[in-house]
Amino acid sequence: VNHVHHDPYAPPVATRPVVADLADVLDGIRTSAPEEVLMLCGDFRAMFATDKTIGRAETIEACGERLRSTLCNPRAANMSPASREMCAALIAILSSIISADVCAASLGEGLLREIYSLIVDALMTEPPTAIVRALNEFALAAVVKCPVDAGFQALLGCLNDYTVEYLNDPTSIRHRYTTLIVKCIMRLETKRVSPEVLVEACYDFLVDHPLVVFKGKDDLPLRTIKMSIGNLYKVYKEEFIKVAERQLRGKTADGGAVLSYIRSFESSMSPQRAPVTQQQQQPQQHDAPPTNTSSSTRSTPPPQQLHQQQAAPANLGGNSTSYAEEASPVRARVTAGPTDVAAPHHHHQHQHPSPSTTAHAEEDEDGVLAEMDRMEETFLRARKPETSPDGVKDMYRMLKPGIIQTNAALTAKFEECYNVCTPAFKGFLARRMFKLFNEDPAKVTGFTFPKIIIANKDV
Repeated sequence: VNHVHHDPYAPPVATRPVVADLADVLDGIRTSAPEEVLMLCGDFRAMFATDKTIGRAETIEACGERLRSTLCNPRAANMSPASREMCAALIAILSSIISADVCAASLGEGLLREIYSLIVDALMTEPPTAIVRALNEFALAAVVKCPVDAGFQALLGCLNDYTVEYLNDPTSIRHRYTTLIVKCIMRLETKRVSPEVLVEACYDFLVDHPLVVFKGKDDLPLRTIKMSIGNLYKVYKEEFIKVAERQLRGKTADGGAVLSYIRSFESSMSPQRAPVTQQQQQPQQHDAPPTNTSSSTRSTPPPQQLHQQQAAPANLGGNSTSYAEEASPVRARVTAGPTDVAAPHHHHQHQHPSPSTTAHAEEDEDGVLAEMDRMEETFLRARKPETSPDGVKDMYRMLKPGIIQTNAALTAKFEECYNVCTPAFKGFLARRMFKLFNEDPAKVTGFTFPKIIIANKDV
């Protein structure tokens, strides 16, 4: 039998006390040194593996408080290696809680709003890349796993806060991160939000920010509201109008704006209108070949991961919606897009159009709206990693006929979809468009990409 001999003169080995319960872990997370917090995170993971009920709001709050105190300060970019490891461990705990269905289902609007606010505030300090990546993954997990109604209310609450700051101070750095909240809303798939929740949330936003305050300013928040309303109308149709009228009865402030948006979608999707033909959709003043307007499979895939390839968000200063210098013959006022776009008016000899001319204008408007829907789906497919290659190719095929480049409404819609992307992804799309064009054996003579693509080719 081998006996182990201990050196009686050796210094005593320091032993770490066993953590008694969750309260001790949370207290330590709030107050202990980073090295100790790392060990406490290990204790929590061991406890959480056997008891998911400990992933409660108090755990999220404790981790959030320590992350905020560490990340949301000017020294975050130069934090110590121990602090960096601690932040990564705390974010991992939050992600594991969100990933557990029983925990995610219990999160309400208030706590989710704190989570998104923490993420944005942390990103503003430009922490190390690994922390940015962890925050992105955590944000996406929160959007996907948490209750959709509470998530939408929380995200719209954050959008409301950042809009207030922007309107008071257009140079506010926080406004640069509005695109992050918009990406989360798109990832949420607003088609799953209950009509009552969406109507009430959009109404509250428009009461705080009437349409007139966005004149001459970046209207991305307003377009996001309209996009959310349009997505839900496609699901519930006339029933959505009934819900809105019931929810907004007696509310005269800006309930009219919400109902106006919904009815604009109702008008644009009216089944009485005849579908547009290729000949009617093709511009009359340009020699572009006809486009394929067959609708693709209707799906709403989530966009790509936030802040792809870099930490800095897109700079959204100024209106992101612009207009083409030359318009196609489609002159009807389009009200189904995220902004109201009026094509330039051209004078004609006949001041009173005939009924047939009016019918053609309505059919042309339907064609523009169908093309806008196709455009949104193409961008969503391009942003989703598993469908990105096909989505990018579809985008080139969509641009190749030249109709988007010669129609003011479609140009504005394309720029709006493009500006939702991160700067890195904008550059990627632009380079891929030029690559596909150079490899295309059937190039269109005189073809040019939209100006926004050309401007981002070298980004």
